[in-house]
Amino acid sequence: MALGKITDINLARTATLTGGSTWSTDLPLTNLTTDDRYVAAPSRQLDATDLESCWFEAELAAPRAINFLALLFHTLSLAARFRLTVRGVGGTWDEPALQTDWTDVYGRLFDSAALEWEASNWWTGQITEEEIDLFPRHLWITPEPVLAAAVRIEIDDVTHPDGWFDLGGLWIASSWSPAFNYERGRSLTLKARDQVEEGPSGRRFNEERDPRRQLAVTYAGLTTTEAYRWFDAAARVRVTRPVIFMPDADHEPTRVRETFPANFEQPPGPRFTYEHAHQLAATFSEILA
Repeated sequence: MALGKITDINLARTATLTGGSTWSTDLPLTNLTTDDRYVAAPSRQLDATDLESCWFEAELAAPRAINFLALLFHTLSLAARFRLTVRGVGGTWDEPALQTDWTDVYGRLFDSAALEWEASNWWTGQITEEEIDLFPRHLWITPEPVLAAAVRIEIDDVTHPDGWFDLGGLWIASSWSPAFNYERGRSLTLKARDQVEEGPSGRRFNEERDPRRQLAVTYAGLTTTEAYRWFDAAARVRVTRPVIFMPDADHEPTRVRETFPANFEQPPGPRFTYEHAHQLAATFSEILA
């Protein structure tokens, strides 16, 4: 199990984006970093079959060490793959500081032994087509720390049933983890948003809305420096700006179900006791659109 990671500073916000020739001009590539309406104003790739154009690059405002990237609110299909390339300081794309293999966008969520033999996802363990939108679709990329001047993400989704896809937002960051992990007993809940009215006869009339995930964690082994880092993050993002907490980067089912762009339910503040024993509780409330 990996240590919980938090990131609240998105380096993509000040990056310069360029990309292939078939990105929409009405829903341009720049929407990835300039528009927080992730679902209403995404970046749209008009031709998923044109592999030569299904890429983009983000030139950072200044070289930074990064270890966390995300494509938020995407509509990539189950067959989609991606490749990340990082250009270092003074480097080139031909000799990158980091390049991953082509990797499935949707990782294994289920052991084959836990699935029925006839199940469509028996071999891959991926989520099924029927439940692919059970939660908003996010791609989490967590490479080893690397000093980056620019990043390139290539996408292979040539068999996408719609022939096009959207990307709602881009996140590039240097996440960090306290030396001692959060306490056992983190909670993951769904906050109902459905509207229910009852007629005179007692019949219920429902307007269904997607529930909001909430994740709550408690730390009890923080140093003073770590406690202040949390406090500074709370001051930056308040309860209105996005923050991302990843409880366990090593476990794909956790990444999918428990990692999401969020707001703090309340700005978390530390309770100071002894060094390496300071306490802090944080609740992350999911951003849904």
